[in-house]
Amino acid sequence: MSKTRRSGAGALGLLLTAALGGCADHQAGGNADPAHPRLVVMIVVDQLRQDYLTRLRSQFTPSTRSAPGGFRWFTDRGAEFTSAHYNHFPLYTGPGHATVLTGGYPYKTGIVANDWWSAAERKPVYCVDDPTTAHTGVFGGDTEPMSARNLRCTTVGDELKLATGGQAKVVSVALKDRAAILMAGRLADAVVWYDPLSGNWVSSKAYGPQLPAWAAEVNGRKLPDAERGRPWKPLLTSDQMLPFGAFSIAPGGGLERQPQLAFAQAINDKVGESGPGFYKTFTFLPAANEFTFETAEAAVQAEGLGRHETPDLLAISLSSNDYVGHLYGANSHEALDFTLRTDRALGQFLAFLEGWVPGGLSRCTLALTADHGSSPAPEMMAKLGFPAGQIDGQKLASTVAASLSRHFGKPFKGVAGGWALSRLLPQLDAGPSPTVGVVWIEPYLTIEPKGLAAAGLDAELAADEAAKAVAAVEGVYGAWPTHRLLAGQVPPTDLGQRLARAVYPGVSGSVLVVLNQLWLAADPAYYTSHGQPYAYDSAVPLLLGGWGVKPGVYRGPASPNDLAPTFSQLLGILPPSACEGQALAALR
Repeated sequence: MSKTRRSGAGALGLLLTAALGGCADHQAGGNADPAHPRLVVMIVVDQLRQDYLTRLRSQFTPSTRSAPGGFRWFTDRGAEFTSAHYNHFPLYTGPGHATVLTGGYPYKTGIVANDWWSAAERKPVYCVDDPTTAHTGVFGGDTEPMSARNLRCTTVGDELKLATGGQAKVVSVALKDRAAILMAGRLADAVVWYDPLSGNWVSSKAYGPQLPAWAAEVNGRKLPDAERGRPWKPLLTSDQMLPFGAFSIAPGGGLERQPQLAFAQAINDKVGESGPGFYKTFTFLPAANEFTFETAEAAVQAEGLGRHETPDLLAISLSSNDYVGHLYGANSHEALDFTLRTDRALGQFLAFLEGWVPGGLSRCTLALTADHGSSPAPEMMAKLGFPAGQIDGQKLASTVAASLSRHFGKPFKGVAGGWALSRLLPQLDAGPSPTVGVVWIEPYLTIEPKGLAAAGLDAELAADEAAKAVAAVEGVYGAWPTHRLLAGQVPPTDLGQRLARAVYPGVSGSVLVVLNQLWLAADPAYYTSHGQPYAYDSAVPLLLGGWGVKPGVYRGPASPNDLAPTFSQLLGILPPSACEGQALAALR
């Protein structure tokens, strides 16, 4: 797909360079004393671990006078924050993307997980569900319409629109709907995400009556279809990648080279699929990141981003890194090769901006981070002798339900999962003495309040007992009733602060559960995952470059939630309503 990009939107950007004289001004600060950057760009690489940028740095594209490079444009010419961590819990895609451009934590943003159980509606809620709106674009299946309805605060984009009377343009692009929406907020001009059943970019009427014309044009080019039948081949052999941490576990224990023939086998076995089934497989290929950047380029050109005296904002999330990380693990050849290919795609996109924006990248402010890290695979760590494992959500909920049944003498039923839960409600409601449902949607246990009321049980007392029961399950570090967290009853530790930042009244469940280090909630589709308050999940890259940025390596504490106030200060606007971050020290 890279050849297609350079002959299409990217080539147009390079031709414009000569016409505009855009490359003449390369010094930080841009044109003579500009008041603000022309374009602010937020790039989130889903599940990009902090250590990838140091382990693989020698393999990244160099940043030169003729080409900006990818990650090294930030590390060589910009500001790198080497001790950046998220300071909230849980560490999932939804809460992470909500934090980046709000500067707020879940207890203020309302995005407490990717999905949760709604006590009021008695059903699971996805973080960007919005039944009051409707789809735009051509979908391949029956999915719920989406918007930022569940986000309880403003974003940088919202504040920029308000501060400029709507003159600033705000655009967000990502394969994942929750990533695109939660970075954008409510007032964005265009927000698009990928439908894996049709291979199309789609949106909702929350962002306009119809799909943006530039997204429809990209859809018409059927770019994912061009990748059908093309296997993913690594840039480096398994021997070459071993020193960078790509390994398998030897039968007798210890680390060894990952078998070359097995590279991306589960994905490559499906690249030749006919019909719409391929569109999901496409999201696991490096070409999916190129596709995301190419679509962002189309948006930049069509919306004229960076060409106005009023600054604009572009948000991009690269979702495929997360898909591959889940499937193969953080120390896999596949995850590391995907990172190298992300670097190349990023470099092409930066070259496009250099040619498109008057003044080049020196008139843009760009940031790059991740929404969370990634846990070492429990299976792998257990083979190496670490105390690691997986918790079965159904078993956990059933264990707690059985304990509550014994304690209260009432029928409790434990259920786990997401979208199928609503089908269990008639069963829970049946009979003169309804069963009380104990619902597990990580990281919350919710004791279904209607059943508690029918059984004449106190909700807080039931939550206290449930917390005791779940805390005794193997692999659980601790469990805290949310009513106690809201009352300020938290441990005097870093974990206590994260717990306090996790709970939004009326949204979070009854009990908040933290697993032991190196333990995960089991998912048959995943080799590993993320979400817990440990360094492997909380430590992420944090890079800043371009207009208004003082280059250097910054080793003090920093967090992605510092990006929202940093952008706000550079743009001269009010920080978002939930913002708790501080402007980063790298500002000029």
